[in-house]
Amino acid sequence: MNDVKCLPFESIHNTDLNRFKCMKFYIKSVCRPPAGIAKFLLVINSLKRIDPTVKRQIIMRFNLIIVLLTATILHVSASSYSQSVTLKYKNAALISVFKEIRSQTGYDFFYSDKLMNGAKPVNLNLNNVSLENALKICFADQPLSYSIENKTVIVKHKETSILDKVLGYFSAVDLRGRVLDENGLPLIGVSVKIKGGTGGVSTNSNGEFIIKLPEGSETLIFSYIGYQTKEISVNNNTVLNVTLLEANKGLDEVIVVGYGSQKKRNVIGSVAQINSDDLKQMPTMNITNMLSGRLPGITTLQQSGRPGADDATLRIRGTSSYQGSQGPIAIVDGVERPFAQLDPNEIESISILKDAVALSVYGLQAANGIILVTTKRGKAQQPKISYDGAVMVNSNTRFPKFLDGPDYMEWFSRAEELDNEYRISTDQDPNPLTYNKAQINALRNGTNTNPLFGNTDWVGEFLGKKSTSQSHSVTVRGGTERVKYFSNIGYLDQEGIVANTGFKRFNLRTNLDAQLNSILSVAFDINAQMHKTRTPGISPDNTAYMNPFYQAVRTLPNMPMYAPNGLPTAYNSNAGYVNPIASVMQSGYQHGEANVFQTSLAFNVKVPWVSGLSGKVLTSFDKTGTENKNWLTPYPLMGRGRNQISGNYTLIPSPPGFSVTTLRQNYNQNNRLTFQPSLNYTKTFGSHTFNALALYEWARTKSSLFSTGARNFALTELHDIDFGSSATLDFVSPTGSSRNKARQGYVGRINYAYKNKYLFEAAMRADASISFPEEGRWGYFPGAGLGWIVSEENFFEKIKNTVNFFKIKASHGVLGKEATVTEFAYLPSFAFTENPVAVIGGSPVSALYTGTPPNRDLTWERHRVTNVGFEAELWNGKLGVDFDYFYKVVTDILTTRSGLYPSSVGGNFPSTFNDGITDNRGFDLQIKHRNNLGKFSYAVTGNFNWARNKIILINEVQSLPSWQKRTGRPIGEKLGFVVDGFYQNWDEARNGSSPSSGIIAPGFFKYRDLNGDGRVTRDADMTAVGRSNMPEIMYGLNLEASYSGFDFSVLFQGAGLSSVALGGVYEGSSGTSGIEDNTPFTKTFYGYGNSPYYLVEQAWRPDNQDAKFPRLTSGGVALSPHNANANSGFIISNDYLRLKSIQLGYTLPKSLFKSKIEKMRFYVSGFNLFTWDKLKYLDPEMPNVNNGFYPQQKMISGGINLIF
Repeated sequence: MNDVKCLPFESIHNTDLNRFKCMKFYIKSVCRPPAGIAKFLLVINSLKRIDPTVKRQIIMRFNLIIVLLTATILHVSASSYSQSVTLKYKNAALISVFKEIRSQTGYDFFYSDKLMNGAKPVNLNLNNVSLENALKICFADQPLSYSIENKTVIVKHKETSILDKVLGYFSAVDLRGRVLDENGLPLIGVSVKIKGGTGGVSTNSNGEFIIKLPEGSETLIFSYIGYQTKEISVNNNTVLNVTLLEANKGLDEVIVVGYGSQKKRNVIGSVAQINSDDLKQMPTMNITNMLSGRLPGITTLQQSGRPGADDATLRIRGTSSYQGSQGPIAIVDGVERPFAQLDPNEIESISILKDAVALSVYGLQAANGIILVTTKRGKAQQPKISYDGAVMVNSNTRFPKFLDGPDYMEWFSRAEELDNEYRISTDQDPNPLTYNKAQINALRNGTNTNPLFGNTDWVGEFLGKKSTSQSHSVTVRGGTERVKYFSNIGYLDQEGIVANTGFKRFNLRTNLDAQLNSILSVAFDINAQMHKTRTPGISPDNTAYMNPFYQAVRTLPNMPMYAPNGLPTAYNSNAGYVNPIASVMQSGYQHGEANVFQTSLAFNVKVPWVSGLSGKVLTSFDKTGTENKNWLTPYPLMGRGRNQISGNYTLIPSPPGFSVTTLRQNYNQNNRLTFQPSLNYTKTFGSHTFNALALYEWARTKSSLFSTGARNFALTELHDIDFGSSATLDFVSPTGSSRNKARQGYVGRINYAYKNKYLFEAAMRADASISFPEEGRWGYFPGAGLGWIVSEENFFEKIKNTVNFFKIKASHGVLGKEATVTEFAYLPSFAFTENPVAVIGGSPVSALYTGTPPNRDLTWERHRVTNVGFEAELWNGKLGVDFDYFYKVVTDILTTRSGLYPSSVGGNFPSTFNDGITDNRGFDLQIKHRNNLGKFSYAVTGNFNWARNKIILINEVQSLPSWQKRTGRPIGEKLGFVVDGFYQNWDEARNGSSPSSGIIAPGFFKYRDLNGDGRVTRDADMTAVGRSNMPEIMYGLNLEASYSGFDFSVLFQGAGLSSVALGGVYEGSSGTSGIEDNTPFTKTFYGYGNSPYYLVEQAWRPDNQDAKFPRLTSGGVALSPHNANANSGFIISNDYLRLKSIQLGYTLPKSLFKSKIEKMRFYVSGFNLFTWDKLKYLDPEMPNVNNGFYPQQKMISGGINLIF
């Protein structure tokens, strides 16, 4: 071992040798000399026994030998030290240069990784330079020095001379600043140090500091207990404002999970969380829309902008079943409760649970995912009073522009001319045109004198106005170590763009926590809400008959708004007389009121004789009462009639489709009682951390509904049932129902961590529901997961400076769902006939008959879910990546059939079975980046989720052609005919085939004959022509920045792989079958009403054969309803990218206030401002349009945040 080196003991004393790198270096014992030296010492010791004369001679010879050896060694050493090296490097790491020097000279280098982190890159161009000079050049301008011992270069910190320290002090610059928390409040006692330096300062009572910054200092380190340490680059600044995040914002962030919480680093399940500050960046009034584009794995679809009904449809990881509700359950503070109308100002955080190990503790509730909401609680601090207020201006995102009066008359005349071509070709007399050119020109140039004509933008009058809304919230938060409190009062007032539509919400929440003694605490929560909704007597919902949207697109634009006698005009469409303005202003009202009362009481106890054992008993009572009152009253209209012979117009008094006053009222009450005792045990011993949960839950829901009404009110000013007509025919029959439902469940969960890097979690829930017979009433839903924090392994050390955290995880489990099963479906049912069937003893008697036979084999719908993923943080948390892949198989889907067995076996068969199977797969991805550049800080968060389902087994006719079977296709696909262009002339049309009766004309869709039999039929030639309205892809990109009191955020949100139908009733995978029809959005002058510009301009005409929509027609010719069939021509992709929200805020400096105001922030924001898509004239989140829809809203708002 000639290359063995020995270091001085002091050079390795108290040093972690594993942190050092040494080239060709070995460690030997420092407690005894090497063998050669030991032999030499033995020789010297033996000289003591030799004769003194001989000894002197030997010593003289040894002295001579030593002198000669020393000279030789020095010569060799000098020769070695004067070795030449050649080095050519550009911007190279110093370590790379060390390696090259060693290869040329044999000199080893001794250093630590931590030491070399401060080394600067070097540029070298040295030819045959001595080693000594090469090292001097390498270490110039480095914070390092070196020494050489026995051909080993030892690298160490450069010592600062006393003179340099004195000069540095006088050349230091005073840097001032202030340190605040996330709420803009000062932090007292924050440590401020210079990176790589010594000493430091602390912030004062206002969070301010002054520190001398020596020349060359680049970075300050800010640290404070309970907050994340932060490094800030100075960058020649003399003033710094710094915001520190709470320590639990990173890997130590506490994530709320089912019945508890865990540190983010130890969570195995797939959980996404958002806090209240991020939520409030979205300036919308419904919390479901605040989640849009914010979290991976959640899909949102807002299909209405009506106040009070503008919440988004939510899906967690797409759609997994074709029966029952597909939306997630919301758990608010441990209890199942409504989610959409929560006040964002009272929410602390929202967690989305997505995989089996996270969801198993909720069993039958969890198949569609869980939204966990944690409301704010008190803190041990002086009372903090906060006010948040905003005023918003709303307008439509998009709605098609319809023809004005002159354009309508011109396009309608062109359509009549085209219809007359058909009449002439069939030897019929052409119809006279409804409007002549003189009438059209007079209306266009403003010279019209006929009071029965006008130019009215009915859609613009109905939808074109802007509305204002406002929201206000006052919160008080504070307490002591023994009693903490949080209280919030909120008010929301939404005005709709449609007259007489609006929504108001009043809410009050108080959360109290009291530590009664060292082992017992109590939490008491109370929440009260009152919702008030108003709409016109004729509902604006798109499903309502003769709704105002329907009327707005049917009313002719060449009519004046009012007749000469001052009454509203009306147009006699094929469904009755219509006037959208009168329908919302004079038809009466619908008023709805909901009163919500929620309370819960929880006792928490720490068991003193068992360390780590605690118990909790939670009980809650929720009560919701709703009342809806619909007053519908006739209103006078003047219809415009036209004499078909003379062409003259007259006014006719016209009813609005109903002729009597009607009052309908319904009352609904729901009560829910929950009881939830639990035990929790946590223990750490050595490298093992163990947590166990045992919980029992019992819940009962009771609901009742009653509705009644009356007609023909003599006094229309008195809107009470008592004042309606007493005649039997004028009385609206009362109806009512009641429902009681209970369930219970047992929950167990175990979490285990070894060395804080090997993680295991297992959970089980057993649930019982009265929806199933006793023998199948219990369902068992287990889940388990494994996690490995790879970054804690020794082999990861080499890259840990870059990849600070890396965890892989996997889970599998089973979840349950009751789906569409009603209570007691497993029991025989009986009912009485509505009318008597016989007379017995002079009295009429009704008969008792059996209902649908029961099915005692009903069981749970089961969702088997597998999840694998990883989490990573790089560059000290500046970049974070979360990825999850999932696969779900759903079996025993509860489906409903109707039909008969042969009479020989009893006729009716049970209607509900467990016989469906689907699967669903996809992934969630989130990437986060945060950084600080002096006063400027920014964050970029992107998320992307994809989920695709497939029907594996569904109850369908086996003889169907393969292209019509739903098996193997996604849920919600739209079925219809495939369009292969248009019939371009009469010869093509006459030889064409249609699934509908009647005459096919040029400009009609040409449907594809899929089975090649020469005929187009519904039974054989319909296939999938469109995707589901629910997108498979949802993504978002959120950008945040702050600088010197200014803050800015912008969110882009988009969706993909979905489509929407412009009209018709499209068959879906649930088996719904409807009669298709055109709509005002697909057929010109549909129902003799108006048309949007896009439709007439892109309709087929002889001079526009490369059209997008079918033939231009006035409806005056009896042609086939061929185009009304569901078809691909009316399916449009609604993939989109939207500027979902943008916000700019400014927080005033505290020095401006002499009062107790701690923070004052102003902001302006926008919501749904711009959209990029293929629809252009309709909003991409709209529903399938049939009778029109309440458009989604864009919003501009301004607000203020105050903290006292």
